[in-house]
Amino acid sequence: MKHFAKLILIAVTILACSSCHKKDFPDNLTCIPQNATLVANVDLEKLIEKANIKDFKTSGLYTLLNQDLLTDEPSLRALLENPEKSGIAFKQVFGFVTIQNGFGISLELKDDDDFKDAIEKFLKEENIDSPIYKTPDFYFLAIPSAKDNTLLMWDEHKAIIFSKTTRYDAEKIFKTTKETSIVKQKDFTDFYKTRKDISVWGANKTLYRLLGQHIQNPFLNLDDNATAGTYSHVNLEFLKGEIQISNKVTPTDSVAKMDKHIFNAQPDNELLKYLPSKNLLTLKASLNTATLFAQLGDAEDLAMLLSPKLIQAIHSIKGDVVLTLLNSSEYNLPQVALGITAKDESLKNVLLNEVYKTSPKSELGGYTEVRVSGLTVFVAQKGTHILISNNETVIRSFAKGQTVPASMASVKDIKESPAYFYMNLDFNSYPLMLKSYMQSFGLGDKFNAAIMFKDVEAKYNHKEATSQYTIRMKDDKQNSFAALINGVGKMN
Repeated sequence: MKHFAKLILIAVTILACSSCHKKDFPDNLTCIPQNATLVANVDLEKLIEKANIKDFKTSGLYTLLNQDLLTDEPSLRALLENPEKSGIAFKQVFGFVTIQNGFGISLELKDDDDFKDAIEKFLKEENIDSPIYKTPDFYFLAIPSAKDNTLLMWDEHKAIIFSKTTRYDAEKIFKTTKETSIVKQKDFTDFYKTRKDISVWGANKTLYRLLGQHIQNPFLNLDDNATAGTYSHVNLEFLKGEIQISNKVTPTDSVAKMDKHIFNAQPDNELLKYLPSKNLLTLKASLNTATLFAQLGDAEDLAMLLSPKLIQAIHSIKGDVVLTLLNSSEYNLPQVALGITAKDESLKNVLLNEVYKTSPKSELGGYTEVRVSGLTVFVAQKGTHILISNNETVIRSFAKGQTVPASMASVKDIKESPAYFYMNLDFNSYPLMLKSYMQSFGLGDKFNAAIMFKDVEAKYNHKEATSQYTIRMKDDKQNSFAALINGVGKMN
């Protein structure tokens, strides 16, 4: 399995030498069973078109593969030099997870004899003593590894690499017919029609169960009624100057069952009026605090850990939160602002009278100045809105009710999304102290120059049940995949 990522890179050579052919569903897709938990697709034809590599063997990526990544792997270097002899039709590659939690990668073949020769050469050069068996319907071999055996099966049309799958289950999957395959799953075929460069489809009921076994997250343990009959469509597309990733849950009218556990679909945007829209970092969320607090444990457990005043303060939080690192390079210190909606003044009182109990304070006409270990923090509350910041200009404007001209409230995506995130990845624009701190970890000018990304933005559209992620490139003159390929080559 460790060779798969390298094979994906080598595939650009193969595609550059191959001709295209179209069919509704390739053979290496119609072998994936209908009850698969997850199916991933890499459309290599689209990627090679976007890579814009006229002569791959003179490119930096070729040099990187040939001289660095494949130095100790002669079989894969041979494939790089003579890709047409692989027998693989690297058009679309599929990965899938079965309902038994096994994993597979399926490849389309153009010449099964060449593929068999390539496998035999690979086994010989890697000193792997695994015989190839022939059955009336297919070839197969088992490659032992430290964790589990890797099974490879192929016929004249397709090859599948199996992991964590028994021989019996692998053979059953390999013999899947089109009529019993994933293409008979309507939601999957709808997804497949709108697939992008890299796409992932998942059946949420079994997918959440699988993730819940490996990640201790209460939101992954939603009851089956909330996830049954819903599916996730994840698409990654390389566009000019940016990479777009979307995650859509279908059917849309069923997503409310899951959304209500996490988000409040009607955000309180009053705080956004007092914060500028152009910042180094912005995190905004409108959360369903009732569900969140239910995950904290029952009242008796909390009473043993927290004081009554702190419990009251926690339960006073209504759920609208905005955190921003202000775009203020003229300051040495990072300028931070945190806004929270609250039912009453319990949170503010705990903050000033418990957390900052011994810190010197001054009332400054609508807000409080708190001096903590040489730093100054300002706290203000107006009605149900609390703002905390070390930038007095922001706090003073909030206390006086003076809104910012180009505020976050003027940005539709921030205002309407129950969840929003933005981060500026140009570290040269960060405050001096923060840059110095990053440089102490080796993240200095050379690191910043090597970063190909300008910024990243994420938002959630609850009406369409879609999360959208945009990664913008510093090089906005060409396709983002070509920019990545060129960037990798330059690093070499």
